[in-house]
Amino acid sequence: MALGVSDKGGYNTCVFAALVINEILLWMALFDAPGRWLVAVTAIPSSFLDQLNFLPSKPNPISTEIMSDEYGASVQIGEGSYPVADVHIEQPSSEIPPEPLDERPLTDKPASEQPQAMALETNYPIPYRSKLTEPFEPGQTLIVKGKTAEDSVRFTVNFHTAAADFSGNDVPLHISVRFDEGKIVFNTFSKGEWGKEERKSNPWKRGDDIDLRIRAHDSKFQIFADQKEIKEYEHRVPLSSISHFSIDGDVFITKVVWSGKYYPVPYESGIPGDGIAPGKTLIVYGIPEKKGKRFHINLLKKNGDIALHFNPRFDEKAIVRNSLLSNEWGNEEREGKIPLEKATGFDLEIRNEEYGFQIFLNGERFATYAHRTEPNDLHGIQIGGDVEITGIQIVDSAPAHQ
Repeated sequence: MALGVSDKGGYNTCVFAALVINEILLWMALFDAPGRWLVAVTAIPSSFLDQLNFLPSKPNPISTEIMSDEYGASVQIGEGSYPVADVHIEQPSSEIPPEPLDERPLTDKPASEQPQAMALETNYPIPYRSKLTEPFEPGQTLIVKGKTAEDSVRFTVNFHTAAADFSGNDVPLHISVRFDEGKIVFNTFSKGEWGKEERKSNPWKRGDDIDLRIRAHDSKFQIFADQKEIKEYEHRVPLSSISHFSIDGDVFITKVVWSGKYYPVPYESGIPGDGIAPGKTLIVYGIPEKKGKRFHINLLKKNGDIALHFNPRFDEKAIVRNSLLSNEWGNEEREGKIPLEKATGFDLEIRNEEYGFQIFLNGERFATYAHRTEPNDLHGIQIGGDVEITGIQIVDSAPAHQ
């Protein structure tokens, strides 16, 4: 591997020797026991790594025991192991900061791989143009949040092929929110002409906040307004042809997020590295089933204990919080009304702080849950019950919600 280190005296010899020694130590650690891998912390000083331009510049050792078998890596939790090969947890947030009119890529890659630091909320220039760095896959969701003005007339959200413009290339999906007509118009531009319009009533009024979500599937898009499904739109050109994205018109955009996949429920996943340590926030995007009664989200310790059991119960009109420690449930906490609706999406944020979990639903503080166990050892997630999960993220905690 070429490291690009300049030749100054015997410097290259020292570099080579250090790397060889470190490699031997690493392989000794890796084969600690048959069929088992242990992540080793490198003995090379971080200042030395900095000179070699490694990324990240400082090692981030993994304290969780990682096991490997024919099915891939897993995190050991209690007496079982949780797979991490299919975790698909974005770290950190895939929110995209504003930039002048250019072809800035939409991406859900870690901040360390992006040119600018992420911001919780930013204002996006309109018209907004962006290029996808990866294909739009079934299961993924585009989330657009913002606000309209009292004199707004129309705004559009568009998926494009080849370029984020209307110069003749295909527009696989055109959504036109029209306050002057009280309608939302859906259409496709293909082979040089517009297709037949499909229309729905516009649920927004001038001056409203807007939350528009577009979820891709193999044969159609699901479109949500304020977390409620308003339209299924069949693909008229292949989903794989989408390469660009744009927003135009009378709207003020504060947030753009592109992420997600299909998650099976029950869902279980190990979290390597620091897990959900203090200073981290777990974000879960989901939709309770139309006829659902209950679902739960558990945060697990490596010994199998449940540090937080978050359990919305529509049949009891309550959200129960609890912990399972040493196979014993503690006292339930169920104060507060249930701010969830069946068949209506939700954004759940669980922020791990030094003294407790701060829980937010749809951007509003819902509850505080004091830690009943050590908060630095959260390395697993369980989700079960009557819910569809559309996205999971682990991000650095943002400043407190106002």
